[in-house]
Amino acid sequence: MGKFGEYVDFLLTRGLRVENLMERDWILIISLAEKCGLLPADAVHLAVAVRLGSTA
Repeated sequence: MGKFGEYVDFLLTRGLRVENLMERDWILIISLAEKCGLLPADAVHLAVAVRLGSTA
């Protein structure tokens, strides 16, 4: 395993979770990208965080 894989393993041991995108996320992703000028990847992360109820 390379350095990136080791880094991902480290993050997983610290509580990183990998979440699936849901169909309903796409509406918010598009809205966030357009209204806030976010890059698509950033809009994806934010939309999933909103769905999961993240407050930080």
